[in-house]
Amino acid sequence: MDLTADINLREPMDQPWELVDRVTSVLQLEQNAESRADADAVIVPEVGEHSSTDFSNIDSLINAGYVATKEIADQLRFLMNEHGITPRPRFAAIAMGFLSVSERVMNFKRAF
Repeated sequence: MDLTADINLREPMDQPWELVDRVTSVLQLEQNAESRADADAVIVPEVGEHSSTDFSNIDSLINAGYVATKEIADQLRFLMNEHGITPRPRFAAIAMGFLSVSERVMNFKRAF
């Protein structure tokens, strides 16, 4: 999943963590390009100008990831088959006692 964003060097930074985020993003540019080039498939959700420090509209971000994944589902199935990977049952994580995505989001929202 590629959630990198273009770096706008003219964008004002109002908070200290925004400076850290920008520096980290610049330092990661080469590694990100190499990772994309090495990947068999890349999922790129359309999140617009949503900043990595903006935790609003989480549901829309999850949906964007879902939509982007569905768009390359056939490619993912082909790659899994090619590499001998058997998909887990859809609700395996819940059956094993792990939280679902929606439960994690709700717990995250309650924390703030």
